[in-house]
Amino acid sequence: MADIQRIYRWMSQKAFMFIGEYDAQPVAECWLQEMNIAEPLAQYPGLDLRRIDLGIGEKDLWGQGMGTRIIALLPRLAFEVEEADMVFGLGIRDDNERSLRAFAKNGYAQAAKRAREPNAKSRYEIDMVIDRAVWRQSQRP
Repeated sequence: MADIQRIYRWMSQKAFMFIGEYDAQPVAECWLQEMNIAEPLAQYPGLDLRRIDLGIGEKDLWGQGMGTRIIALLPRLAFEVEEADMVFGLGIRDDNERSLRAFAKNGYAQAAKRAREPNAKSRYEIDMVIDRAVWRQSQRP
């Protein structure tokens, strides 16, 4: 338990953490955090990069739009409040079609595609990204 507390204390300095609820029950965990992955930081030096981590623990709720809604809400915090330059969804497996569609529905584009281990369940990991200008354009009525 001490290790978990230490991790969450550290992450609370680098991320906004939220619990998604359905019928007043916690069913999802999502984070908007400062970028901590070397490749995007090297590719976009000097920019304020953020990343979304999201998990919906209740399989019955998969495909119901909750992830799409969360992915729509977190960039608003990133761009309007935190004044970030770009927001990423990182390491999305190519067999996770619902997640890839949720990011695409919200204006994200593919930023990178990496091959996985030959014996992995999926063949690739895909990074999705949206920048502030594209996001603002998508918010117009």
